[in-house]
Amino acid sequence: MDYYEITVKGHLKKKRFIMFEELEVSLQSDGKTKITGRIDQPTLHAVIDHVRDLGLTLLSVKKGDKL
Repeated sequence: MDYYEITVKGHLKKKRFIMFEELEVSLQSDGKTKITGRIDQPTLHAVIDHVRDLGLTLLSVKKGDKL
């Protein structure tokens, strides 16, 4: 599994956090939401699908080395 940081425009409502239960969801002071964690490719695609289904604007997807 790889570490990913997904950034979306706007703040995700807390009741929607459950859609990303395997990941950490953090609301940023600049009005963005970051969704981070170690996931595999199928899960990454599912997360991106959830972002789309919620009508959020996907700003970035970064693959990283965070432990």
